[in-house]
Parts: sequence; C-alpha cells; structure tokens
Amino acid sequence: MAARMRPSGIFAVFTALVLGAGSAAAALQFPEYRNRGMDVKFAGGAYADTTFEDVPYVSAEFLADLFGQAARWEPQAQQLHIHGGGKREWVFTLDNPFISVQGDVYNLTYPVRRGPERIYLPLHTVLRLLNGRFDIDIRPVGIAAAPSRPASEASPAPETDAGLVTGLALEESGEGSTLRIRSGSGIRWQGIRTGSHYLLRAFDGRLGPEFPRKLRGGAQGRITGVEAVQEGAVAQLTLRLRDPGDSIELVPETGEASGWRVTVRPPPRAAGGGKGTIILDAGHGGHDRGAVKEGVQEAAITLAVTRLLREELREMGYTVRLTREEDVYKTLPERPKYASDNNGDVFVSLHCNSLAGSRQKLASVTGYVAYILREGESEEDNAIARRENQAIEQSGKKKAAEISPLDWIVLEHQLNLYSKQSEALAESIVRNFAGFEIPKYSTGARQAGFFVLVGAYMPAVLFEMGFLTHERDRRILASSEGQREIARRMAKAIDAFQKSRS
Repeated sequence: MAARMRPSGIFAVFTALVLGAGSAAAALQFPEYRNRGMDVKFAGGAYADTTFEDVPYVSAEFLADLFGQAARWEPQAQQLHIHGGGKREWVFTLDNPFISVQGDVYNLTYPVRRGPERIYLPLHTVLRLLNGRFDIDIRPVGIAAAPSRPASEASPAPETDAGLVTGLALEESGEGSTLRIRSGSGIRWQGIRTGSHYLLRAFDGRLGPEFPRKLRGGAQGRITGVEAVQEGAVAQLTLRLRDPGDSIELVPETGEASGWRVTVRPPPRAAGGGKGTIILDAGHGGHDRGAVKEGVQEAAITLAVTRLLREELREMGYTVRLTREEDVYKTLPERPKYASDNNGDVFVSLHCNSLAGSRQKLASVTGYVAYILREGESEEDNAIARRENQAIEQSGKKKAAEISPLDWIVLEHQLNLYSKQSEALAESIVRNFAGFEIPKYSTGARQAGFFVLVGAYMPAVLFEMGFLTHERDRRILASSEGQREIARRMAKAIDAFQKSRS
C-alpha cells in the first residue's frame, strides 16, 4: 500500500475530503520505486486521474505519497505544501501553473486544478519535472515516460508552416498594455484566466527559433512579464498581470500584420459620479418563484424592490447593475459571477423569508435579517440557507443544498478578504432599518452558507426583507409603499457603508 499522509489541524479535514484514500472510478497505478540517491522510497499505489481541457491530471496525493511526507494546506493563500526529498518543499497554488520548489520557480504549463473531491496536478509536466530536475524517473504502469523534450521541438516543422509563432512585442500606454503576437494566419489562440495570470494557448502552434522565451514588462505596465514555452503540439504564453481585476481583450490583428493582439486594461472606473458600482440581485425568478403565500410570490417582490432600489442609488450617484432585469431565471453561480465580472463594490441579494409550522408559530415569527457568508451558527440559519440554495438543484446539477466542509476551506480566502466589510454592511442595514414597520428578526444580522454569495469578491449580504408567512410582513412586502420604503432605507444603508470606506 502507498504511504498515507499524516495531516493535522485544518488540513486534516482538507485531506480527508480532497486527498482522501479510496479508489476512484478511474485511477493511475504506480509501481514501487526507489531512486538512485535512495532519498525516495515509494511503495506504489493507485491514484485518481482525470482530464481538464483534454490534459491528463493526477491526484496530488500521488506526490505526497511519493515523498512519504505530510502535506499542509494554507487556505488564505490557496496553496498546497508538500515536503519531499531532503529539505525541499513543493508549493502549489490553486489555478496557477507556477510552482515553487525550495524557492526555485517552475512552470507546469497547465494550472493546478480542483475537482469535486481532490486537488489535481498536470500529469506529464509533473513527471517531466521529477525526472529532468530531480532524477526521479517514475511513471504510471502502461504509460511511457514523458520525453525530456517534446517531439515537436526535436523535429521542428519548416519555418513556412502556418502554425509558426514568430514574434512578440509589448506596448504600454496610460490606458493599458498591448501584447502583439506575430504568427501564421491559421493559428487561433485560446485564453484562460487563472487569478493573476493569463494563459494563451495555440494548439498546433510552434514557437519559432527567434521567438523570445521571456519578456519583462515596464514598471507601470499592466503586464509585468511574459513567459513562452512549447509543450508538445501546444505553444503557450503566460502573462503575469499587475492586477487580477484588469480587463483582458483577445482579438486577431487586422491589416497587413498576421497574428493576435492581447490588450490588458485596468478595471473600469465607476460611472455616475464615481461613487462605486452596486450589484443588486433579485432573488429567484422565472420558473423559480421562491416562497409563495396567499398568492404573494417572492420572485415578484424581489424584482420590484430591486428596481426601486436602483432608482434610489442612481439618484445618489452610484452605478447600479442588476443580475436580472426581468422575470427570468438565473442560476445561483451566475449571480455572484456577474457581480465579480462587473467589478462591483457591493453585492446585495434580496429575498423574502418563510417557514413552516402551526398557525400560532407563523403569527409569532416576523422580521428582517441581513446574512453574510459564513458557517451558520444555528440549525435555523442553516435551514433558511438550504431553502434558498434549493435553486442550485433546479439548474440541472446534482449538488447538495449546503456548503460542504471542503468548500468552506476553499472559501476561506474570500472570507478573509471580505467578511469584516460584509459585517459592516450588515450592521449599516440594521441601523438604517431601525424603526421600520417590519422589526428586525433576532439581532437583525446573522450568518449562513448561501450559495448566491459564493464567488462575490466584494462586501456581500443576502437580505431577507421579512416573512411571507407572517400576515403583517406579507402585507408590507406586497404593497408599493412598503417596497419603496425598503428601497429607500437600503439605499441609505449602502451609501453610509460606502462613505465609511472612503
């Protein structure tokens, strides 16, 4: 049996769920191995494998077992640390192709990826690095050793080949940076964003002999550096970005030049007086009506209040964008992604609460509450989150209605960045709703695992405006006067929060 990692602390949870033992439907079988230096003794074993964009990957558990050492997960940095071979430490960053081995940086060409249950490493480039740099020649049973040089490099095609990539030029201006790539007319490039890097891949492309392998950007440029590698039949450029929030445009060159152009610009500045961009999400919609009581539908109320809130905020000088303008269905992942893609400063998702129970219970439970993304402190909060999260199952995905322990670990980076600001936003909402006809429920500000807040890289709250199952709350929520008052108070709360940040 392969050696097992010996995790401790928070990584124990991560390992059990991500790198945990147990055979997968598909697996790579590695033989027993010890290298000539006798510093690696490996008992062999089977490890989950998969593909991302047709590139083979293997579970990171393989590398930890190969070295027979413990692994450590750092949630804030989204990094996996594996000790191996003397004092060396391998550091992998999620969604990033660059890794560090005892301070030396290597490019795996393809980024480290996360599947439903495991962290995965690009198989062939990891094996090539082990063999070429660390003299560890190991490979899965039945798979030939990865060549130290790709065949396409050993036997280059003629320079007249339409797939030849011949030149690179970086231009910088006050509006951004432009990278011009000269290549054959038949090449089409694919761009993939991975945090602070942008990967450009040309399938069936070949870097010419004069093509620069490295390029450094200017001190103020949006592109700080470019690295080019040939990986088999794929030519890849890795652009290092100054700001992960920069916008990127990839278009073919026009005119006499043959090639492609990448333009990187800073995030667009907010319009409307420059006070910020507010993303408003009307909960539910389309076939998903949300809570319904006495003919009053949550989806209709949230859209009405969101439109009124947009008017209030625009009058204050904010740019406002809505995840849905009409009575249409948007999946839960689409909503926070829209907020992040549009460089929102604040994300507010509007909902109406409800519960089941006796008539006496329904008559006694009333109030509004602002939720932030964090593990629920009570079963009651978790139940509310599960109800709102049911929409993710309607998107055709088989996914649980609760955020798993693994997902909470992966989310820790987002939480560390924005939890305090989200708390301040929730507190501003509670202050500005003081004296409202619908009272606050409990403290008015709580926490739970709402999928609609996952991936909103900004201060974010889910606001339950009141209970449709409470007669008075329902009357206010369904009235135009009540909806206008909610919009007015919410606008004041957002404005006060934004002013406190400046």
